[in-house]
Amino acid sequence: MSSRQTLYRGLQAVVLGVCFLLHLPLSFFGNISSGLDPSWQVGLHLIHQQALRFGTEVVFTYGPLGFLSTRLPFDGVKPWLLGSDLLLFGSIAVLYCELFRRVRAWSGVALIAVISVCYSELSYFIDLSFCQLLLAVFFLLLHATGGRSYLLGLACLLAVSGFFIKMNTGLIGLGLMLCGCSILALHRRQQMRLYISAGVLMLILVFLGAWTLNVNLLAYVRTSLQLVDGYNDAMGFSPSGLGLAPYVWGGVGLSAFGLLVLGFHLPRLLADPPQLLAGLCVAVLNFILFKQAFVRADAHVYIFYNYITAILGIGFLFLKGRQRWCLLPVLLLAISASLWIKRDSISLQRIPSRLAGSRDYFVELLDRSDASGRKHIHNQANFLSPQLRARIASRSVDILPWEIAYAFYEGLNYAPRPVIQSYAAYTPGLDQINAGYFLSDRAPEFALVGGYCIDGRYCFFEESKTKLALLRRYKLIARSRQDLLLKRRDLPLMMATREIRTGELAFGEQLELPQSGQFLMLELHPQYSWLGRLARFFYQPSELRMKFNLVNGLQRDYRVIKPMLEGGVFVGGLMETLSDLGHFFRRQPEDFRAFSNITLEANQRWQFNPTMTYRIYELSIAD
Repeated sequence: MSSRQTLYRGLQAVVLGVCFLLHLPLSFFGNISSGLDPSWQVGLHLIHQQALRFGTEVVFTYGPLGFLSTRLPFDGVKPWLLGSDLLLFGSIAVLYCELFRRVRAWSGVALIAVISVCYSELSYFIDLSFCQLLLAVFFLLLHATGGRSYLLGLACLLAVSGFFIKMNTGLIGLGLMLCGCSILALHRRQQMRLYISAGVLMLILVFLGAWTLNVNLLAYVRTSLQLVDGYNDAMGFSPSGLGLAPYVWGGVGLSAFGLLVLGFHLPRLLADPPQLLAGLCVAVLNFILFKQAFVRADAHVYIFYNYITAILGIGFLFLKGRQRWCLLPVLLLAISASLWIKRDSISLQRIPSRLAGSRDYFVELLDRSDASGRKHIHNQANFLSPQLRARIASRSVDILPWEIAYAFYEGLNYAPRPVIQSYAAYTPGLDQINAGYFLSDRAPEFALVGGYCIDGRYCFFEESKTKLALLRRYKLIARSRQDLLLKRRDLPLMMATREIRTGELAFGEQLELPQSGQFLMLELHPQYSWLGRLARFFYQPSELRMKFNLVNGLQRDYRVIKPMLEGGVFVGGLMETLSDLGHFFRRQPEDFRAFSNITLEANQRWQFNPTMTYRIYELSIAD
């Protein structure tokens, strides 16, 4: 072996060791706290403890293994977390060993090192499902370009695991694996039995996983797709107010440039099935990453720069010829942007803290006492007044809109509705699932209701059908400074509907509301234009805002969500304070702060048809 080869192999070994160190987990447990995201994380663990059925009893973005992404220190999770970590780190180790075995150039070694540096520190936490998707694609392409059969099996295993962690990315993984097996089976007919067996085995694992993890598979897929579709309309967040617009436009440029390169070389890709598969994987991953990062363009934008280097690196490592080198400028831009954005987290000054985090991981793993878990529980002040806590005692309770941390800190008997947080009931169908729960025999004895929400929304438009179900099935018995306590009735109250009028409304046009003295409801049906549908699909839809003019002269302006308007919302009066909510649940329309008229406006009107249909009706509820 020449001195140059020796130097090259030595550098490979050093880079490989650094890659392994960079991918060591930094902490065994996550932190239990209160707030929006900490609450759904607590909720996932409480659901896991109760063994509720996903797809019917639970409908959420994360699946039955979603608690692996939160890593909270609940009883019984340590073996699950250890198994997940071994699968992830073992897969990363196999990946780097296989890549270094293939790479024969300095550029390849440098690229692998950069991918490792840019990879997210949250790969064992919130980013677990996406990391498993990336690894599955890497293994699929390693096999497709001459690798051994076990790589295909590992790719299928990771795809199945990701499917039960987070369905929206997991379904993409299953789809890419099945597509890859189909392309390779047609290309390598002598190995067709291998690819058919891999596809069938993967589907068998999905069904076995659904049976083992208590998942209604069809309902899990159907409701998760509703969540994905509704997320587009409900969770869009403009980057301009946070100063993140340059990051978004940088992501747009990188994604568009990469897709254009692949599109330009499509004839060459079609002529070589393994190359076609590599191009397809890069394009799909690029699109999925862009949507995950920029639909909700707040801190989510950093996700893009954690993984775009790895995705474009897939293209550079597995594509051949001109298409590979045409992708190089995009890859270099992505590397430069990612390293600059992550400059603080990858500085040499972070090395001691990273090593300390990895040390803590193993200390907590080996610690059989509760001490290691307790330090991750952030102490909170009492959420509930002693009076409310005493009334609930050990009886079942759900919490609206989303502060599920109450249940943990107060030791409540948590009985969640299927869509466990109000903001996530994006569509009328999801809202109806929750409403049906509160009208069913499974309804909890109590419901804690607060008046807060997210993103400057008009809070009372969330879960409109669910609030009407609460109005019929529960009665208000107490209140604290921040919550109402509702108690279940034996039977729901009867509700009747009376039509008032229908018509058409333009954006910016005032809609006069009748003073009915009952529970006044409104359905609005704004429709996307073809340009709006394109904007919604590739980026995010326009924000909708509603201006409320009250009879007493007050004015309000709030963000509203398109599918929630379509399902019907309460417009009998302003529901802004806890006292307003109290009047609603006491069925006191005479005390509502009534609306005189409303106006719907869009930030970008071109995304919608000029007019929309509306329906006004009233509800009467009798004992």
